[in-house]
Amino acid sequence: MGKMKDFIIPFAGLKDGSHEYRFEINRPFFEHFSFSEVKEGKLIANVVLVKRPQMLTFEIILDGEVTLPCDRCGNDYQQPVKGIHHLVVNTNGDAFNDEDDLVSIPSGEHEFDLAQYIYEYIMLGLPARRTCDNARNSTGCDPEVIAKLNELNVAKEEEKEIDPRWEALKNIKFKK
Repeated sequence: MGKMKDFIIPFAGLKDGSHEYRFEINRPFFEHFSFSEVKEGKLIANVVLVKRPQMLTFEIILDGEVTLPCDRCGNDYQQPVKGIHHLVVNTNGDAFNDEDDLVSIPSGEHEFDLAQYIYEYIMLGLPARRTCDNARNSTGCDPEVIAKLNELNVAKEEEKEIDPRWEALKNIKFKK
């Protein structure tokens, strides 16, 4: 996977201090990540870079939404994504170990690619359970699909017979 030139920040010629960038994130961005569960979205990443000697500090502010399949009904819905993330880059990191939000690059580098970090921050902003209820103007899941799921669920419950050994446990009384 190559670099995405739109997300590369050439920091070598910048003066020390604060610099602002704005990135639009949409379908081509997500297509770049071949195993991405998100295929489409519209987000804005406002980035504030503070350059200091031997260190870059990024504040990445994400706002927008991505299209995800609902875990319950399978229909696509718009999942809002918002977040503020901080990334510190050591520009003299020849003998430095990376951590979560602390990255090092060799002293000869003159540019930094933010694409992978922005992608990871978007993924971190997604909920573990993805349902239509998470959408901004949610009308809920597809009623036809939910009705069919409920039909199948009731049918499974009717097939089950309760084991008499478990039935006896219901009669146990606990002292309080």
